[in-house]
Amino acid sequence: MSATEFVSGKFDVPTELVGVDFRLTPLLPEHNDSDYDAWTSSMDHIQATPGFEDWGWPKPMTKEENLRDLERHSNEFRERVGFT
Repeated sequence: MSATEFVSGKFDVPTELVGVDFRLTPLLPEHNDSDYDAWTSSMDHIQATPGFEDWGWPKPMTKEENLRDLERHSNEFRERVGFT
């Protein structure tokens, strides 16, 4: 595994995990509307959470900026360097 890899190239990265009350999937551009609504409605709560006060995130973004962010996350997943 190289220093730039997050996981070994031999590891089969799961694309879904389903539980009784949840379903986890990679964050993709097609999730833009629901992702944008979720984090923008939670900004005050996130910033008030202990440990997040000084992070500077979340910060206000337009839906277009959020879409670019999701495209970046999607590319990171495909390149195996991030798993948002």
